[in-house]
Amino acid sequence: MIEERALSRIGSGSLIIHGGMYDELPTIHRMFRDLTRPEWCRSRKVYYVEKGFGGRVRLRQVTSLPRKGREQDPVLFIGREPIDLDVIKAQIATANVDQALSGVRWELYGDTQLCELVAQGRFDIVDLIPRDRENVHRLVAGGHLNVDLRSGALDFDNILTTHECPKCHCHRFGLDILMFVPEWMRCDACGFSGSSERLPNLSPVFALVRRLDHTKDILPASISNDAPEAMHFVEVVATPALAQLICHWHITVGGGYEKKPYDHFEPENVRRLYERSLFNLLRIEVIRRRFIRCVSEHFNRRIAEFEAGHVPEFCRGEGRDDEIRAQRITEWTQDRQTFEEETEELAHLDELLFDATSIQNGILRLERIRGIISKFTLYLEDLIEVLWEDHCAPTADITERT
Repeated sequence: MIEERALSRIGSGSLIIHGGMYDELPTIHRMFRDLTRPEWCRSRKVYYVEKGFGGRVRLRQVTSLPRKGREQDPVLFIGREPIDLDVIKAQIATANVDQALSGVRWELYGDTQLCELVAQGRFDIVDLIPRDRENVHRLVAGGHLNVDLRSGALDFDNILTTHECPKCHCHRFGLDILMFVPEWMRCDACGFSGSSERLPNLSPVFALVRRLDHTKDILPASISNDAPEAMHFVEVVATPALAQLICHWHITVGGGYEKKPYDHFEPENVRRLYERSLFNLLRIEVIRRRFIRCVSEHFNRRIAEFEAGHVPEFCRGEGRDDEIRAQRITEWTQDRQTFEEETEELAHLDELLFDATSIQNGILRLERIRGIISKFTLYLEDLIEVLWEDHCAPTADITERT
């Protein structure tokens, strides 16, 4: 049970409860949450309420499909009718602490056959924890919410995990970007910059790996027909974590890893990250081409804006408007071509990482791959912006949807 001193802080922090974690974050974070709506999630965790035990109800979880019978479904909670939905959601939240569940939805059914969908939502505090402090206190007092909301245990999107300043430990570190890139992170509170570190602080990467290792019982999900194709490429946990390890890891000839300065992180962790990442999908040509087409739309739109005569305010003063437009069109066109060529080079990343012969013959190429991957999270954020513009912009305020 949360201690009283923790209770007194609930709702007071900048990243706590609904007035904070998503409402106060910058645009890219809100774009991401808007896009990963429950009906568009590709994975799910499934729960159901079982009734008929002398007025008692049981909350069970389906851990695998197909099922042989409900006896194999673990019981997470036993209560009494009438069932309180807030209690059930709090139990689901508590059962999944310290897991990486970005892009995963929870489903709650009212029957053992999983036909009566009672509720579903994202794995985040917005969809699982009541909005008002009074209900939160009630859940804590009843023993249903046994987790400190300020600890990051329910940080399923890994916002607190990857945006904590290593100097002042506030959670306003690199809030202008969604994913963790140590060199680009800057603290809005104390001014600390990740680019000033001699060795990058990769502790958030290790935290992400631990959360991924703790994540279990995820089932495939059917997505709604209106889900855009490009949602298959929105993977923001394993992909950026692996990108940072590749950028900062030292790989020696012969396939061995020179394990410094991160000697507690083993090569098998790198392989597990790779298998869960977007890079694994890019091995397949048809998928790679689709990804290139989807991200290229971001470049196409910026080019079209300049071709239509638009000149951003921050560009003015650099010369005549027609000169600025011509220069920017050239730059965006070159950037698009560079992105397409670099993505093609990622098709054989697994060989460069795990095949001893390829490593021995491709050290110079691996250095180029590192340069490509260092920019890859930016391409993912470009994709998120395009998807949001197409599918969420008219109803961007998340408070209206939640």
